[in-house]
Amino acid sequence: VMETFTRVVATFLITSSTYFAAVAVPGVAVVWAILGSSLGMLIGFIVPCACYLKIRRHKGLNRWTNLGALALFLFSSAVAVACTAHAIADMKKH
Repeated sequence: VMETFTRVVATFLITSSTYFAAVAVPGVAVVWAILGSSLGMLIGFIVPCACYLKIRRHKGLNRWTNLGALALFLFSSAVAVACTAHAIADMKKH
């Protein structure tokens, strides 16, 4: 019974937050800009580097490939934050 209640509440909260976010955003271009800047980097660079580093963590960071993956992870994370901030700033201008 409690599990069903938890699912109903979670579904209601997800649906409600999605509805209010859709009403608050002025257009679909804004959504695509934010998703493209954050999720594009996440799927393309951040998650693969994080998985590689997790798999190879027993080798340590003294190997060049691990250092390269760590550098790419850090750089991609910074670029994702910068691009998302830029998309949000653009949204505030319009």
